[in-house]
Amino acid sequence: MTVTFNARKYKVDEPYGCRRGSRISRIDNDGTIHYEERCKHRTKLVTDPAREPVTLPLREANKLRGGETLSVLQRGEEARVVSVTRDGQLVQWRGDRFGG
Repeated sequence: MTVTFNARKYKVDEPYGCRRGSRISRIDNDGTIHYEERCKHRTKLVTDPAREPVTLPLREANKLRGGETLSVLQRGEEARVVSVTRDGQLVQWRGDRFGG
């Protein structure tokens, strides 16, 4: 069975309009001096592209539900589910499903 994936969207804090301050933040081993920067910040929506679909054995794919996050091991055309999480909780390890 072929499993497809959605693109992942998340928010990141993006600095912009940065200006070098007068305070030293660090000095590298080679003597390079780095100064603190003062920046404005904004929230940016980032999208990671969806990964390519994978083909899983039917006995593994039948256990999956929409909205779950998969960790998949793939070699060539052959793929296996390593772990499955839902809402940050591990619900499956290899072929063993936990709970309902």
